[in-house]
Amino acid sequence: MALFACLGCPHFLSPAHIHVAGTERPSDQDVVDQTSFLARRAALSNDPLNEDYINWPFVLDRINTDLTGNNRIVPSYALGKIHEIGGDIQAQMTLSEGVFPIDDEDDWTGKWVAWRTYYTAAFYLAREFDVERFTSHNEPDHPAMLIAPGPWLMRLRLASDAAQQALADVNRIYGKNLSPMFHAPVTAGSRGRSFNSYGRPAVEGMQTDFLGASPAGFQLFQTYAYQRYNLTPDRFSRDFLNLRRAVNEATPSGIAPLPFAITEYNVHTGATYDRQTASSHTLSKAVRFGGITASLAESGMEELFAFKFGMTEYPETRNFPIQKNGMAFSDNNHAPHNYGTMG
Repeated sequence: MALFACLGCPHFLSPAHIHVAGTERPSDQDVVDQTSFLARRAALSNDPLNEDYINWPFVLDRINTDLTGNNRIVPSYALGKIHEIGGDIQAQMTLSEGVFPIDDEDDWTGKWVAWRTYYTAAFYLAREFDVERFTSHNEPDHPAMLIAPGPWLMRLRLASDAAQQALADVNRIYGKNLSPMFHAPVTAGSRGRSFNSYGRPAVEGMQTDFLGASPAGFQLFQTYAYQRYNLTPDRFSRDFLNLRRAVNEATPSGIAPLPFAITEYNVHTGATYDRQTASSHTLSKAVRFGGITASLAESGMEELFAFKFGMTEYPETRNFPIQKNGMAFSDNNHAPHNYGTMG
């Protein structure tokens, strides 16, 4: 079992941050079918620093540029500091339909752009910060981020392949020994539609890759992940144990039982806290958070990511100026956007 803290949150490093007009390559349009996709994938893997395939100067400039929004960080600075102190980083990178349109299973140009962009980010993160944990599509079942199960699973397969290929290439080129630990489905909840529409298909299709094949030894993801709030410690535990039974029943023969991660959890969401006078620093809430953490750990949860690390700003339309599910103060408005201080 390992306890990780979501750091306000650099794991939400969307591929969209580095996928803008400057990263397009003229040769992208040459990928028109499965054959040309696989040929370009092999060529990029063989020479990943080739700027004919990836516009590295542009990408590196973006990595050193502030993320926008109320979770502002300079990705390279924040990730570097976490790596310096021995922290394990989980990269949550969503291949959204708006930024990465893929018309259908035969849209190999769209698939290639999504695959290449995820590969680019995964290659950089693995090379620079030894990142092994990756996910795609934060909370695909959430109304604010909803994507249908079919397009979601297609993107999961592309992202998983891109991450696993990127780590293999980093290991080969730089003499590292990184092992991919892809997390899925990262749903907003564990039961009902969250499991039946997203979790179950992903688990049952664990041995199928993005080409629809089942290579020997292939595994789509290595850890079952979900996110949960607003439960008592006992309910958190029972919810997890019920989910684990369902996942184990759906896991194909030949696949070892999956480890589990709760990739966001807290006493309440920021929205729930915004309707209360209490915060995560209120004694009763802090005690309850400790009870939740202990209950999950005792139940066998392997990885716990508390959400969220920083008390970042809320817009003026909210009742309070900060997101009170944060656990540390942050200077969100001044580079390099440090945590643990108000500047």
